[in-house]
Amino acid sequence: MDRSNAGARINALRKAAGLSKEELARRVGVSDVAVHYWERGDSLPRGKNLLSLAVQLGTTPEHILSGKESKQLREPGAVYAAQKPQKIPWQQLGSPLQGAATVDLPEGHGMPGIPQGATATLHPCSPARPGRFVIALHRPSGQKAIYKTDTRGPHLFMLDPSGVYPPLPFDAQTWQIVAQITHIAFDI
Repeated sequence: MDRSNAGARINALRKAAGLSKEELARRVGVSDVAVHYWERGDSLPRGKNLLSLAVQLGTTPEHILSGKESKQLREPGAVYAAQKPQKIPWQQLGSPLQGAATVDLPEGHGMPGIPQGATATLHPCSPARPGRFVIALHRPSGQKAIYKTDTRGPHLFMLDPSGVYPPLPFDAQTWQIVAQITHIAFDI
């Protein structure tokens, strides 16, 4: 991935949206120095900053990073919160998500330090990739659980977040990734 090309795209999209570096930084929730570094190609936005940047510039994260043509998601600067994710009961999670959703985590969900009832924001996750927290469905039993995906050599494994159980090899015949967990919120 060429950081200087991504930086030039960010700069051009920002100017096309009529935003100053300072205004874009405020909307994305970063410093204006971060936007400056992105545009110069010294660094790249990642995670929620990349998604927020894409929303504010009316494009996709893929277009920002790779330059692949994409249909604009919405007008530049549109408020992202206007597209509120659908809330789905844990029991109804069973097929891969088609869009963003939220779910309240049940008792015994398996993530240490995260209380029952915490709200997880979910996004589609296909195919399964390493380094993500996912909700996986065990096809034979119909049971769902939260795992972190990881690679061991060429193979994908699912790791128990609590560390109690050994890694499970990912087998698409036995397991189905329902969603990727992108955010968890709870009251302390």
